[in-house]
Amino acid sequence: MKARRLAAILSPAVFALLLTLSGLSRAVEASQAKYPDYPGETPAQFVPATASHDYIRREVMIPMRDGVKLRTIILIPKGAHDAGILLTRTPYDANALTSHHMSGHLGPMLQGYDNAADIIVEDGYIRVVQDVRGKYGSEGGYVMNRPLHGPLNPTPVDDSTDTYDTIDWLVKHVPESNGKVGTIGISYDGFEPLMALVDPH
Repeated sequence: MKARRLAAILSPAVFALLLTLSGLSRAVEASQAKYPDYPGETPAQFVPATASHDYIRREVMIPMRDGVKLRTIILIPKGAHDAGILLTRTPYDANALTSHHMSGHLGPMLQGYDNAADIIVEDGYIRVVQDVRGKYGSEGGYVMNRPLHGPLNPTPVDDSTDTYDTIDWLVKHVPESNGKVGTIGISYDGFEPLMALVDPH
């Protein structure tokens, strides 16, 4: 009788233990791959095909005097040398402004907004578009129409210093250029060339 009662009590506990162990062994089996991994479609070293493009695209982070880095898109016509640079600093997304139509040709890439695409392409300019401080790919905090350094802005940076630092970097790091940089823009982007005049490079 005692043996029966003990069996009745132990039976559910033993059953539960066996069930748990069985589940664990299935979990271990499931975690081990049964088949080799099916190869993916994207190669491990994927490089987009750009050999047929008539321009070279570079995306860089240009450091400002306070250490903040600003995302900058540089479009260089293939074979360019001793070329002028046209710079726009914008809060409207440099990537979007330099890829209006995905194309291997520079002209369609620049069509729209304030890109003077025909002049840029025909005259062989290097096109540079930069996200202002705190917008899209750029670091730092965004302040619309940031005041110049002074009573309203106690920091050592403003739009004029960011433009100066950007131009300084470009003339030193874009070997295809002739060292001359013009700034263009409309609307907010037109405010930026005015700020560049405060402390011209």
